[in-house]
Amino acid sequence: MDYECDFGYAREMGSLGTCKLQMTEDQWIKTKEMRKNEWCEQYGYYEVTQGYRKIPGDICSSGI
Repeated sequence: MDYECDFGYAREMGSLGTCKLQMTEDQWIKTKEMRKNEWCEQYGYYEVTQGYRKIPGDICSSGI
């Protein structure tokens, strides 16, 4: 399965390593609360990020 960095996260340029938060902790707290409120209002739930997400519909074959 292939994964990409979730909203607000990124890998270092040229890296295949861990997705890291790309904003300050204060910015992230405000953004998270805003997104939580928007999602709850629109969908009735919200998702908690772990910094990455599976690429929808992505199917790898033989490592390619």
